[in-house]
Amino acid sequence: MAIKLQMLTEDPQEIELIERYWAVDELGRYLEKVSDLGGLIEMAQGVSLASFIRQRCNAFDENQVCPKCAELIEIRYRSEAKKVPPRSPKLGTLCQKDQGAVALDAEKTKAAELERQLAEYARKQSARTVDYSEIPDNQVLLLLALDRAITPRLTNGGFTIGDCRGLAPRYVGDFVLQLREAGLVLDDPGKARPGTYYWEGDEIWMLREQVVYCLASRCRVKECGRDHP
Repeated sequence: MAIKLQMLTEDPQEIELIERYWAVDELGRYLEKVSDLGGLIEMAQGVSLASFIRQRCNAFDENQVCPKCAELIEIRYRSEAKKVPPRSPKLGTLCQKDQGAVALDAEKTKAAELERQLAEYARKQSARTVDYSEIPDNQVLLLLALDRAITPRLTNGGFTIGDCRGLAPRYVGDFVLQLREAGLVLDDPGKARPGTYYWEGDEIWMLREQVVYCLASRCRVKECGRDHP
């Protein structure tokens, strides 16, 4: 193991301390203990020897090379040095920053696309209508029970599964899902908390407990061809 040092100080006493701190034998073992070096130079109260040295020197482990740019990996502590090259080398500092920037840009792009798709989804949802005179009795009963459980939220604003606890003792989510699949209640992404919808691979997923639902609008007369109360 060999440590390459880049001095940031010109003080001979500090340079000597730094070299002794990072010095190793042929087996990669440090020649001196940290506890033996701490009293060799005056430091501000509360400053550790490792912190003192990091401010005055950059250390690079010659056994660790960035697989992308072939630069030596900078290490901050003795424990980060490797006696032999690691099987899975890590990226150097600059390459990590570049990779982080690329990942951040990708996340921003995904967030913008998610927002666009949810806005389009919400637009299509708001345009959907239902002819309530044609729905089967079991769905009518579910709607009546839901209305009783969450009044006035069913017809005035949105609601979540958590608001529907009075609908049934168990399986509340299953009943709401039945109404959703029948098109009687719709998702309202614009009212959901941030993080309710998210990317998983190339698909949009949702946290079901946080989804905000709303009642589908009645079918207009011109769309169905008959009067409604």
